[in-house]
Amino acid sequence: MGHRTKLQLFTILQLSDSAFPTGGFSHSLGYEASVRQNALENNSGGVHLFSCTALENAGSLSLPYVQAAFLHAADLSRIQKLDKRHQAALTNHVANRASIRQGRAFAIATATAFSLLPLQQLTAMLEEDMLIGHYSVMHGYCCAQLDLQLEDTLNLFMFGILRTVMASAVRLGYIGSMEAQNLQAKLQTSIPEIIERYKETSVEEAHITCPVEDITQSTHDTLFARLFFS
Repeated sequence: MGHRTKLQLFTILQLSDSAFPTGGFSHSLGYEASVRQNALENNSGGVHLFSCTALENAGSLSLPYVQAAFLHAADLSRIQKLDKRHQAALTNHVANRASIRQGRAFAIATATAFSLLPLQQLTAMLEEDMLIGHYSVMHGYCCAQLDLQLEDTLNLFMFGILRTVMASAVRLGYIGSMEAQNLQAKLQTSIPEIIERYKETSVEEAHITCPVEDITQSTHDTLFARLFFS
C-alpha cells in the first residue's frame, strides 16, 4: 500500500464514523434472527461466532464486488453490470433489500458530504432507477472517487461489517458496550487475513462461505417482534 495522505485519513475517519448517515445501525446482518431462532447463544460466545461467520461471508461474497467496483470506477456502464450481477447473486431477500437500502444511503450520503461530480452522477442514476444500488458496489465506487486506496477501501468495508454486528448485540442487550469493544479489538485483527485470502476472488467466483447464517437471516420477516430491518 502506498503512502496515505492526511486528507485520505480524514476521509476514512469520516466514512467510518457512526455519525455518517448510511443507515447501518438499522441492520444486524442476520444476527437478531439467528439468536431468536436459537441458532446462536445470546452471549459473547454467540457474538464471537456470528462475527466470524459474518466476516467470512463478507469476504467471500461481497469483497469481490467492492474490489471490482473500485477498479472499474471510471466506467459507469461496468458499475451497472456489477450491480445487476450482485442483484442476481443475493438470493436471500432480506440480505438483498438490506444491501440496496444501505448502498443507496451510502451513495447519497457520500455525494452530499463530498459534492464530487462522479458521485452526483451516481445518485442521479439511482434516482432514475438506472442502478439498483447494492452496498458493496456503491462502497467500492464511492471510495475510488474519493481517491482512497484499495486496501483502505477493503478494510473500511470489513470494519463496517464487524462494527454492525457489535452494535446489534449491544442494542439487543446481549453484551455490554465495553465487552463489545474488547471483542471487536480482538476480531478485527483477522480482517487483513480474510482480505488477503479473497483478494484474488472474482465476482464470478463470489460465494457464501457460511450458509447457516444466510438461511437464518432469510427468516427475519417471520419474527413476531424485531428491532432491526434485517
